[in-house]
Formats: sequence, C-alpha cells, structure tokens
Amino acid sequence: MAVSSNPVLLDRFILLVLPLFCVFILVELRYSYARRFFAALFSILFSTYLHQKYPIIQHETQQPLPSLPFTFPNGQGDTEKFLHGRTNSAKWQNRYGSLYRIWSGQSPEVVLTEARHVEAVFKDSHTHQKAHANDSGQLMYTLLGSCLGLISGQGWKAVRKASEPAFLHRSTLAYTEDFTELTRSWIAGLVDNPEFRDNGRLHPVEDLKLLPFLAVAKVLFGDFGDDLKARLLAIIPGREQLMKYVVKGGMPRFWISQFLPLQANRELKEFKSKWASWTDEAYSRAVENYSGDSFKPSIIDMYSAVAEGTITREEVLQTLDEMLFANLDVTMGGISWNVVFLAAHPSIQEELRNEFGGRAADRNAYLLETNNLLNSCILESSRLRPLAAFSVPQSCPNVRVLDGYVVPPGTKFIVDAYALNIRDPFWGNDREQYRPQRFLERQKLGKDTRYRYWRFGFGPRQCLGKYVADLLIKCLIIELLERYDLRLFESKEAEWPWNDETWIHHPEMVVMCKPREKAIL
Repeated sequence: MAVSSNPVLLDRFILLVLPLFCVFILVELRYSYARRFFAALFSILFSTYLHQKYPIIQHETQQPLPSLPFTFPNGQGDTEKFLHGRTNSAKWQNRYGSLYRIWSGQSPEVVLTEARHVEAVFKDSHTHQKAHANDSGQLMYTLLGSCLGLISGQGWKAVRKASEPAFLHRSTLAYTEDFTELTRSWIAGLVDNPEFRDNGRLHPVEDLKLLPFLAVAKVLFGDFGDDLKARLLAIIPGREQLMKYVVKGGMPRFWISQFLPLQANRELKEFKSKWASWTDEAYSRAVENYSGDSFKPSIIDMYSAVAEGTITREEVLQTLDEMLFANLDVTMGGISWNVVFLAAHPSIQEELRNEFGGRAADRNAYLLETNNLLNSCILESSRLRPLAAFSVPQSCPNVRVLDGYVVPPGTKFIVDAYALNIRDPFWGNDREQYRPQRFLERQKLGKDTRYRYWRFGFGPRQCLGKYVADLLIKCLIIELLERYDLRLFESKEAEWPWNDETWIHHPEMVVMCKPREKAIL
C-alpha cells in the first residue's frame, strides 16, 4: 500500500478524527437521528485526508487522477459497487473518464474500463495480491477473510492445492452423469409447484436456486443423506443475511466493531458454530461412504491437509463456505440469465435443440466442449449480464503507468465488467444485443478476447469452480429445452426487471414454459 505523503497531516488527522469517531460509535448505537450530521462531517474530513494520503499524479501535467469524493463510512463500496454497480458503471465513466478512482471503505481502488489498461495491469496477474477481506471490512474478514478467493501468496497456494483436485477440467467428466440426473430430476420436480404445474410460470432464480447449491455440495461432501441435507438448507437464510450486513457496511466495516454488541456479530457467531458442526459431521459421513474407487469428495483432501498442518481449519471452513454459500448467488446469476435470454430468443432454442439432439450418442463429450453454440450461449449471457459490475480488488507489486498516471505499488485495481464486456466497440455495432454466434465467429477467426471479456478473472487466480459451474448450466439448459418451449412475458430487454437487493445481479421476472410433445434425448 502506498505510504502517506504527509506524516504531519496524518498525525493531525488522527488527533482530530479519533475523538469524533468515538462520538460516531455512540451515535450509531443510540442516536440514529444524528448519524447523518456526523457522516457528512466525516466525509469531508476523510475525503480531504485520503486524497492527500494516496496521490496518483499524471507525470506530465501533474494533475491528480480523477477520483470520486469519499462518503463516510463506506466510500463507494460495497453498496455502490455491487447493489448499484450496474447504474454507476456508466455514470462514473461518463463523469470521470476511462481511468478513475473510487473508495471502498478507506481503501483506494483504481477502476479499469479499457482493455489496454486491463492488459497493462493484469499481464503479470500471478504476482498480484488480493485485497484484505475484499476491502469490505471487519465483518467480511471474520466471515471469509481466510477463504481461497481472498488470500494470496503461499497461503493461497496451499489452500488451492488441497481444494482444486475436484474442480480441475479433467475432473468434471466424473460429474456429467450425476449432474444430468440431478437436473433431470429437478426439472421433473417443478410440477410440484402449482404455479408451474397449472400456469407454466418459472421464476429462474427462486425455482432453480437450490439446484446449483446441491450440485456443488455433492462435489464437496459427496452423498451426505437427508438428515444433513435438511440441516444444511436450514443454514442458508442466516448465511444470506450475513452477506447483506457485509454489503450494507457501516459499523461492521470497522475493526472495533468485533467488540461491540451488534446483531451482525451475534448472527455471525451463531452461523460459524452451526457451519463448523455441520462440516465436521459431513466429513465423517464422506469418509464413511468413500470406497476408494469412487469419486472422492473434496472435503476429504481438505481435512487431510489440516491434519498435515499445511492449511488451517479456519481456512477450510471459510473456503467451503465460499464455494457453497458465497458462490450460490454467483452460480444462480449465470443460470437465471441464460434461461431468460433463451426465453427471449426462440430461434436460438431451436438451434440448440438441433445441436445437442445430434450429439445424443456422445453427450458427455459434448458437455465438455467449448466450440459449440451451447457454450457460446453461456459466454454471451455472461457478457451481457456480468455477475457483478466490478471485479474483486487486487494489487500489483510494482509501479504501473497508465495514460501517464503513476500508480504506486500496492494500489488496488478493479475491472468495470460492463465497460469491458458491453461498451467496448470491439464487440461490434450489435454489442448490446444477444448474439451467441459472435463467440464462434471470433474463435474461427482467431480473435483473442483475453483482456476484453471479464467473467472468471485472469491468469492463475481465475475462479476455481468455473468448469463445474459451466457443466451445471449446460446440463440445465439441455434438460429444460428438451421438455419445454420458453417464452417471456416481458418482451423488451430494456424492461426486464432486476433484483437490486442482491450483490450479484439477478433477474426478477417469470418465464413461461410450454411442454413440448417430444423429448430430444
């Protein structure tokens, strides 16, 4: 992290703000009506201080990098980055340009909106450091600060080594039959919902939400039985509420909050206790069921690494939490928007049926291919509906010079996914339209989309579960299109409603499913 350019200013700032911060704590806990006054005061003080502490200057003009003003206590994260990120992406770029800075809490983050900047920063992504607790504060640190996706260095390598065997590309072949059966059973079970049975109404998020959850749980824990399944499902609401506390920010962002009698802390303690107990029982069940010649649940290798002392128990619990709970919204975003886009484009549905209908004899191989229309549909849906507006912050170990701005080592960068995936002219004049064939065309012409398309990240720190996620989405699309014609109630894409209360962008809409007379596979 860049050091202060003015130690005297830092000392004065601490002397001035620390007493006021104590007052803010009292206001937060007892006098909410006065909070706005202190928040405005802190915003002015912190904004002045932070802009001087973290200077990023254009070396020719000596002008500072365009930056948003700091707003106490969250800056622009996480509410503005995630809940309102879709709107802020275009608004901030229009106002501050293609390269600018926001504040996540008191941490500066430089926003990259152009592929040339992304390449300049991420060309050595294997050397990058992830931001401490995602720049989301104390509650996030206690919840997920030690998980695989948020740690770096040797700790990351050790946890990755223990976690990755079940998620490698070659491992996904072992899941094709199970995922096919799971999705087939889930689609068949939709008739238990009266709205679906009587009216053909499918809510892509609510009706399919537990499908990816249970699929990933099977990879992690194997078959753990109905008793543990019921207890696991009962944990979900409490875990979802914790993420809402994280995104909301406020007092739980600050280090001192861990010592305060906050509702978030009480719920966090309860969740961690239940999760640790459940995971221990799931591990015992996995060891009991594993025969040696069957697929080995991921938890067995992870607990073995703890016993060997290469990783900690907390790292395992948080990484399992990340893979199962934290990524539930992520996977559902991918699934739900694919369903919506296909419902809006009946001709693509028919092309897909023709494609996978001709591959019935080698379905498993087809599911793992990346040069077909099915895979292109997934890529195009993710291009037009990025899971989040901005990426996870990470820093470079050395200086970066971008458009003449000298960015110090340790400064964190985030990628604007909407700017990269949609607004970039690289994608053509029809870049705001759903046309999956564009990926097949670029693949055929040898056009590299690296640094122009953000989905799972760049380099070795890409999402570990990307192959499992794509396999599940493919299985679902096939099973759904085999049995139903999909249509939308909302005809214009601009009118599609979103759920703005989740940190991952989900559709808030219903798809009409009309049964087909003849199954394909």
